[in-house]
Amino acid sequence: RPYASTKDPDLNLFSHEGSQKLEDEDDLRRLFHTYLRYERNGMCRRLAMMSVAPSFQLAGPDNLEKVPELSGDYQDSTLLEAALARLASVRLLILTEYYTLSVLCLERLLGVGPLINPFTNLRLNGRSDKHALPQREKLVSQSRHILAETQSSDLKLWKEIKKRFRSQVSESQISNRDLAIRDALQGEPLFSPAWFTEENLANHEGKVLATMAQSLARRASQFPELADPMIDQMASWQRFTPEAAERLAHSARKQLARL
Repeated sequence: RPYASTKDPDLNLFSHEGSQKLEDEDDLRRLFHTYLRYERNGMCRRLAMMSVAPSFQLAGPDNLEKVPELSGDYQDSTLLEAALARLASVRLLILTEYYTLSVLCLERLLGVGPLINPFTNLRLNGRSDKHALPQREKLVSQSRHILAETQSSDLKLWKEIKKRFRSQVSESQISNRDLAIRDALQGEPLFSPAWFTEENLANHEGKVLATMAQSLARRASQFPELADPMIDQMASWQRFTPEAAERLAHSARKQLARL
């Protein structure tokens, strides 16, 4: 993929200052050995640097992208060895390519109810690259062998990550049915934020709940074999009070019967 780093969401192969001379394969190789050195085997580097950074706090100042050693000049084999060693201590893998499965694994690990966001479809990395020029996209497309060279350890690491992820899913006892239910609920936004204005919540709570139930019933009607568990799972969302959850499930099933 063209995105080079999480340092800046708009920083990638095409927007970086070094890409101004991105005209041939030699320029592409140079880019990965200079400006984008920290993206050569970037996954391996970041896993390895987790062993170097003093600490990590989700709300603190620590930032893996700012660890000085990230841009060091390392042997590919050394990076891979360090990354694999660190991978062994990772308790949970979350892969954007399998985001729903990852969330289900997280729920099993934490022992919590459904981590659902009914306001989104959870599609990730869907943006286009506004910086890319056709000739540069063509160059990168035709130079995949160079990308394979610069990411050789990452490619090996990725095989191990996917192997670990498959084991994680199996150990979490997630079935195809579990995945189908969640995909059905999250395939498209289920609720609209516009329903939840202060005015509606203060004076029209019953109407808001009825609108939610109607949307849930319509979605469930598209998946008859999954309708009941879909309603139950949405009603078990932790944002609902027990009373609201019961009313939502009852109303959704009542409306479903009419569809």
